[in-house]
Amino acid sequence: MADLRVMQTNFSAGVQDPAIKARLDIQNYYDGCLIGDNVDFKPIGGAAVRGGLRYRAQAEALDARLIPFIFNRDNKYLLEFTNLKMRVFLASTGALQTNLNGSGNDYITTAYTTAQTDQMDFTQAYNTMLLFHEDVAPQLLTRGGSHTTWTIGTHTFEEVPQVDFDDATSPAPTTHDVQITFTGVWAENDHYKLELNGFETPEIIYSADTTANARRIKEELLLLPPTGFRDAGITVTHISGVIYRIQLSGDSADAYEPITGFSGTTAASKITESTRTTVGVSRREDCISASRGWPRCGSFYESRLWMGGLKSLPEHELGSVVGDFFSLRVGEGFDDEAIFQPIQTDQFNGIEFLHPGRHLQAFTAGGEFYHPARPLTPDDSGRPRQTRYGSGDTKPVEVDGATIFITRSNKTLREFLFVLAEESYNADSLSLLAADPLLTSGIVGMAARSGASDDESSYVYCPTGDGNCAVLNTLRSQSIIAWSRYTTTGAGGVIKRVAVVDDEVFFLVHRTINSVEVPYIEQLDPTVRTDSAITGTQASSTTITGLNHLIGEAVRVLGDGLLLPSVTVDGSGNAEVARAVTSYQVGLDYNPDLRSLPLNVDLGDGPMLGLTKSLQKLYVLVKNTNGLIASFDTTNDPGEPTFEEEVDPQWVLDSQKMDQAAAPISGTRVFNLDGWTEGDAIIRLLQRDPLPFHVLGFVALVDIGGD
Repeated sequence: MADLRVMQTNFSAGVQDPAIKARLDIQNYYDGCLIGDNVDFKPIGGAAVRGGLRYRAQAEALDARLIPFIFNRDNKYLLEFTNLKMRVFLASTGALQTNLNGSGNDYITTAYTTAQTDQMDFTQAYNTMLLFHEDVAPQLLTRGGSHTTWTIGTHTFEEVPQVDFDDATSPAPTTHDVQITFTGVWAENDHYKLELNGFETPEIIYSADTTANARRIKEELLLLPPTGFRDAGITVTHISGVIYRIQLSGDSADAYEPITGFSGTTAASKITESTRTTVGVSRREDCISASRGWPRCGSFYESRLWMGGLKSLPEHELGSVVGDFFSLRVGEGFDDEAIFQPIQTDQFNGIEFLHPGRHLQAFTAGGEFYHPARPLTPDDSGRPRQTRYGSGDTKPVEVDGATIFITRSNKTLREFLFVLAEESYNADSLSLLAADPLLTSGIVGMAARSGASDDESSYVYCPTGDGNCAVLNTLRSQSIIAWSRYTTTGAGGVIKRVAVVDDEVFFLVHRTINSVEVPYIEQLDPTVRTDSAITGTQASSTTITGLNHLIGEAVRVLGDGLLLPSVTVDGSGNAEVARAVTSYQVGLDYNPDLRSLPLNVDLGDGPMLGLTKSLQKLYVLVKNTNGLIASFDTTNDPGEPTFEEEVDPQWVLDSQKMDQAAAPISGTRVFNLDGWTEGDAIIRLLQRDPLPFHVLGFVALVDIGGD
């Protein structure tokens, strides 16, 4: 049979689930790959080595939580939360800020324990961040006039809505018992109003018939917000003359301010509280408090602070007064007053997160909701459920106009996106074709970096339970959904957490140094080619110092641009390298590894599957690449492949010129891989040295040897 030319022009579909091997009928098969480790897939279709991880600091604890804080365009911070502590790093340099608030410490004290930091939600407006946890009163975090001036503490909310929980811990109600006196001269049909806790009744018509007058007072008091708009618990009786007794009991019991009033027809006429027999005690309580718990989550949206997932009322949302984030005055339902309403459906929908997207979105345990009205007012009670997937415990992120959330299984990413044609939200899966093996161990966190000047794509970083990080490259305008995987196995490295501060990406990485597991904060940096990397300059020397975080580890070294032999860091944190250098990069090795799906084309009478295949030549188109290794599956067994490797011969030649660094190569590299297989014909492109790597595509010349 004649030779076939099998071409892969791009990798824009990223890593695919191995189950796709039979799907020759979809384009993802030809635009995807089987493995894409330590690469970023580019919008135009190539696969380039990811940036290295620059070492910034040892974290305070293994279970540190990383959170972004953006003060303004020039002042951005990474916050590290550990048990009752918070540290501050400048995002641009990764520098730990010391002597915070003039204390001499590199931390400030917080109210959050280790377990609570993991469940903490946050939202930010201007220089202020609010932190939420259902067992801790919301904390207000503010940056002052410098990098080292920070304050954190509980902020008191005003006029918190009250609820009658009516359970064993509810207060026993006590009747509020007072007398009011009509002073001055009153005539039949005079008009008057009463004021209770700042709320006025509509005008009441005065009657000399004391029974009628008492009834009218009761009816109007029942309509005021302080009494809870209830139809029971208020008794008004005539005592004598112009004195009436008002008793607020049961549902309406509370400690009220003095009742006052005035006449609408005779300015001199007044109504005053003349006697207070008993100060009431309400059975109602603040909906958020130390005894009833606090909001689980919060967000700023349309000049309101929204809070949700109240510990004792998990289906409720609480929106502040417009323009006054800390006033929760529900009042009489005017448009700018606070909003306190539940999400009511046919099942439990405890609110996990509130997100300020195109609309205010609520991600709950039972489904995804949104508020269609804009602006939101107390009369807008509609919160239609859009989908029923349910949210996990990872904070959603916004990318390219869509809200990305992780479902309850912690294994699926979905895109909550408003569809104008349907006037509703859809939640399509972003991980369906790449679920195995990238996400099968579960997602333990998520952060997103929006498109930057050097890369229009947005990236979503998802640390997984196996210690790696699944990375989604997405660009909706080009229909790109491409997954890759970051690994950092040097010194037993596992990725635990991720945070994105504008364009800067930080990871919490656990490494084992001298048999001790230690947590490092490392920053993704496209200018370095190693992990836990240190760079610097020095007077020409064969000794590189300052590697205390890598004691006992074998490290890769780039000195004055040259790739030098690996060395081991000694007990003093020094590395003795093969030649004197003035500039250096030292760190742990990681390697890009790109494997195609099985080569397959339609031969006219069927696909190549099952036929004996021999690779004659491989043409790889690269951009600014050195040290490329190409290989082909040469096993006769359709199981685990065995690869026959060949290093780019031009690189071998150039690397022997040790007086200067080899120039990166762009163009077509030709490999003569004389291998054959009856199994899956897989092309593997990789690298074993910390060098530039960018593969654009390849053409494989394949001989079909028989059936």
